[in-house]
Amino acid sequence: MKKKYFGVLIMARVKHWERKLDDYIEASRHKPFKWGSHDCALFVAGAFDVLTNSKVQKKYKGKYESEITARRMVKNGLLKEIDKYCPRLINTYLAQRGDIVYYDKALGICLGSKCAFVYSEGLAFIDLGKCKKAWRVE
Repeated sequence: MKKKYFGVLIMARVKHWERKLDDYIEASRHKPFKWGSHDCALFVAGAFDVLTNSKVQKKYKGKYESEITARRMVKNGLLKEIDKYCPRLINTYLAQRGDIVYYDKALGICLGSKCAFVYSEGLAFIDLGKCKKAWRVE
C-alpha cells in the first residue's frame, strides 16, 4: 500500500503484517543460501513484499547467480528501491520489527532485539546492536 509521508511516496505496512512476517521468517528459517534464489537481498525483498504487498522480490529473483552480480544488483537496483520507498535511514537502536537492517555486508530484517539474516544453512539471528544501518519500513 502506497502513501505520502512529508511529500515522499512510501510503502505502508499492510493489515496483519506481524503474522505475515512471522510466517515468512518461519518459511525461510531452514532454507539454504543460494545466490539469486535465497540470499540476503532476496530475503529482504521478500520480507518487504510481505510487509507492504509490493512486488520487489519478483524483479530480482533469478536474475543473477554470483556474489559479484548480486552486489551490482543490490547497489544499482534494490538499494535504490529501499531508498525510494524507505527514505528514512534511522539509528539502528531505533529499528523496530520489520525494519531493514545492514550488518557485515548483508541486509536483514529486524525482529526486535534480534535481526534475521540469510546464511549458509538458513537464517542466523544477530543482535540488533551489531547492525550498522537501518531503514524504517512505514
